[in-house]
Amino acid sequence: MKPQVVAAELGRRLPANVIVNCDSGTIATWWARHIPARRGQMHTVSGNLATMACGLPYTIAAQIAYPDRLCVAFVADGGFTMLMGDLVTAVRYKLPIKVVILKNNSLGQIKWEQMVFLGNPEFWL
Repeated sequence: MKPQVVAAELGRRLPANVIVNCDSGTIATWWARHIPARRGQMHTVSGNLATMACGLPYTIAAQIAYPDRLCVAFVADGGFTMLMGDLVTAVRYKLPIKVVILKNNSLGQIKWEQMVFLGNPEFWL
């Protein structure tokens, strides 16, 4: 399934008071293009679009700050892997966060940049 489809379907299903926190990289592209921000919702992404793995900790913080709202982390496998240990905090404090993880088996935006500048990022000569 294409990531655009997942993002669009998630966007259609989010309630009016949701807090969505997104990682950096290609996941931010899918978030920005396919998850509309509606009145009453809060959306967060890293300030300069380069801080990797911020989605999960932002979601934990949002759930603590707004315990009565649905808090969703929209992340990809690379960023999630960097800080998945933070799930222990969510479990410890019984935070009902939701985590949507898209899998592409790479740091997608880094890979795209390497393809443009280096040809094939998978192999070095």
